[in-house]
This record gives sequence, structure tokens and C-alpha cells, in this order.
Amino acid sequence: MKIEGETVKVSNVKGVELPESHVGYIPEEQKPLFDAMVDEYLHADGPMTNAELYECLERRGTLREDTQIRFGRSASLRSKRQHQARWIQQTLKNMNLLERVGRGEWQVTKHKRIELTKINADNHVLALSTDLGLMVWSRQENLLDNLCIDEPIELVFTSTIYPIAKPRAYGGISEHEVVDFITNMLEPIVERMVPGGNIALNLGLTREQGSPAESIYIERLVIALHDRLGLKKMKTIIWKSNKNPVSSGPYATREKQTLINCYEPVLWFCRDPDKCFVDTRTIAEEHTEAHKKFVARGGVKQDREYGDRAYKLRKGDYGTLRQGRLPKDVWDISNYCYQGRLVNEFARECQLPVHSAKMPNAVARRVVELLSRAGGLVFDPCCGTGAIPEECESLGRKWIACEQMLEYVQQSFVRFMGRNTYINPRLKSHFLLS
Repeated sequence: MKIEGETVKVSNVKGVELPESHVGYIPEEQKPLFDAMVDEYLHADGPMTNAELYECLERRGTLREDTQIRFGRSASLRSKRQHQARWIQQTLKNMNLLERVGRGEWQVTKHKRIELTKINADNHVLALSTDLGLMVWSRQENLLDNLCIDEPIELVFTSTIYPIAKPRAYGGISEHEVVDFITNMLEPIVERMVPGGNIALNLGLTREQGSPAESIYIERLVIALHDRLGLKKMKTIIWKSNKNPVSSGPYATREKQTLINCYEPVLWFCRDPDKCFVDTRTIAEEHTEAHKKFVARGGVKQDREYGDRAYKLRKGDYGTLRQGRLPKDVWDISNYCYQGRLVNEFARECQLPVHSAKMPNAVARRVVELLSRAGGLVFDPCCGTGAIPEECESLGRKWIACEQMLEYVQQSFVRFMGRNTYINPRLKSHFLLS
């Protein structure tokens, strides 16, 4: 096949320079597809079929439905985008990055697979500390007992693992295991929380394997946390981003059997709602210009009734401009994150595997600001690259965080450089900044 038009020389993958013999060339317009395919293969837990690849690319929005054109001597109709994906597979094979393991099934070559260093359950290693908090390279089991922390926790906030069709490099979990995993993780923590303390879990929507039906693991989890731990559900916060985090794959884009998911839920629980200390005015937003003008005109001009007198407005209502607009339970926050990109750049410079599912700092900041108080203690048992600890530091919250994958701990160091921070020299490899 001849490449026509402008081409791009591909001489590095994920920041790693390749020898000249492994350099590839692709059409310039296919570079986003190339990058997406490399990321999917690197984070796949084993071989990936073409069908699984297409589904992942559709979920990213990189491989969208397109017109079919005729290829080959038989002039058979084929998807142009899928044809481009298979061409890139051959390019990756020639670059010695991809190998075929069966018909329509590929995996990265052994020396390019992402391997993360997971700490043993009995070990706890201090990674870094600041005036307000500390991060531990550890699994969450028994961590608080070993740290001997006497201060009660105000907020437990984390983005934990959840069931997805193709697990990432940090591991996977089944729909049947996830409820017990999260419940067992939270059980020893709940007893250490202040009365009225809050728990926030950022999860993702997923579907049943091989079906357009949506999984009900979140509903099972809510019931389990209520029945086993006595946690009361306060709210499901809808985080809607500009980039759909988890879509319904081909069942929405190709088969048109369901709708595309465009949000992630943040489940908010409270141990004792009657003692909940949350004040939503802490994240109050600026009033719209239209509302300011309405208030300036004196608000409601005459008494009104709506909905069979269930909803009433009196003359003079909304005549005073209050302190900010009360926040709603749908948060429209971009998936673009400046701090997250800095972490990615640092990881590539240090030849560390990039975390593929980081939380934007804006989401972390908003939850921490809402569900904890200045000087309160926040605990993140699955901190990844440290977005939540970084925002706790900025907001003046005390914090404890742990992460079981060494490579994610190491790249989180860049978030705290330039502060009064101790970084464990034992966890600095030769390529990390001193």
C-alpha cells in the first residue's frame, strides 16, 4: 500500500526513542489514531482482538462510524477507519512494537509491555511528606493501624478501580468482586471518621459483557454500603466532561441500541447525615448576569402559584442578591487538566508508564472543598498520581494518601516539587529529578 500526501516520521513511542530500524511512517491525519492505538495496546492486560480494539477506539471517539469504501481486487466494501487501523497494526509490527498471537488478535512485544511494581500487602513505605500530609507506597489494608493516626478523618475521597471490559495496566476487577472490594476497603476507615464525616467515590459506568445492558454494580454497591457499614447516600453527583469517560461502545455508536454515556458518577455518602457539616456555599458559583439584572429590578413583581399551588412565589422574592449561586448536582468540568499534563510529561521524561485514568484537579478540588473543612483530615486510599493530595495541599487540608503502584507514586513527586516536601531517596530511581 502506498502512502500518499504528507507523512509523519514516528521515531518514539510514549517518550522512548526508537532505533532507526524501528522507525515508522504514517499519514499525518492518522497520527491521532496511531497514538490512541499505541495507548490501548500498552495498557491492555494481554492480547487484544480487533473487535475489542475497535470498541476501545470508538469509546475514545477516535474511531467513529464512517462510510464504507471498496478495497482490493474484489472491491469488497470495508470500513475506511478500520482499514486504517489495520494498516497501523502492520506499521507497529514493522516497528517491533506489536506481534500477532492469533487471527485478528495482537499484543505488544514483550519488551514494550507496561509492567507496574506492586508492593506486598505487609509493607508500607513512606514516599513523601509535607507540612500537611504524607503519601505512602502501600496497599490500603491496615495502613491506618500502622501509621498510628489519632486524628479522626473528615473525608474519604478516592477514584477506585471498577469493572471494565479490558483492564488497564493497574489491574482489573469483576462486577461480582468490586462490591466486596470497596466495602472491605472502607470498613476499617469508617470507624475512624468524625461524626458527620463524608465519603466520596468516583466510579465509572460500565455495561454487561457482550450486551448493551448497563451494569448495576453501582446500585449493588450503594445497598451494600448502607446495609453493611450503615452509610447513608446523600447524593449522586454527575460529573459531565467534554470527553466521554466511558461510552457504551458499538452498542451506541454502531448498533444504535443505547445512548452514549457522557458522565461519571461521584457517590457521596455520610456516616451520620444529622451531623453532616457540609455547607454548599463553600462552592457557590457566580450569579449569571440575567439573574443579577432580575434582582436589580426588585425580583418577583407579584404573587404567583404553579403546579396546583404546590410552588408559590411572593412579591419581593429574589429581591436581594445572595452570596453566590447555590451549586447543583451536575458539574460540567472539562477533562483537560494542566496539572495532569505536567505529570504525563514528567512520566515520559522519566520513562515511567503514564497513568491512563487520572482525575482532573478541578474535580478533586471541588469535592474536597465541598465535603471537608479547612484543617480537616482527608484520606485517599487509591491516590494514583496524587491529584486529590495536591488539591488538599492547596486548600489547607491535612491529608493521607496511599498508592500500591511504585511508578504512579514516583511520577506524583512532580506535583509537590518546589514545596517544603520530603521525598524518600530510596524511591528515587536514577532518572528522577533530585
